[in-house]
Amino acid sequence: MRLLRFLMIAALLAAFTVPANADQARSAYKRGVQAEKYNKYDEAYEAFKEAQQQKPRDPEYLAAYTRMRFYAAAEHVRAGQALRRRPIF
Repeated sequence: MRLLRFLMIAALLAAFTVPANADQARSAYKRGVQAEKYNKYDEAYEAFKEAQQQKPRDPEYLAAYTRMRFYAAAEHVRAGQALRRRPIF
C-alpha cells in the first residue's frame, strides 16, 4: 500500500514537472529567436543553450544552439580582428 501511494505521488509530480520544463524550454527558445533577429548573438546563444539544456533530445533546440554557438564565435573573432587592426595611440 505504501509503495502504491509513493508511486502515485511520484507519477503526479512527474506529470506536473514535464510540461513546466517544456514551457521553459520553449520560452528560452523564443527569447533566442528574438535576440537572433536583432543580431544579439551572445544573448541568443545563452537563450538557445538554456533551451537545449532543458530539452537535450529536441533536435530543433540542438540545431539552434549549435548554429548560434558558431555565429557568436565568429562575431567574437571578427571583433578581435577589428581591434587588432585599430591603431594604438
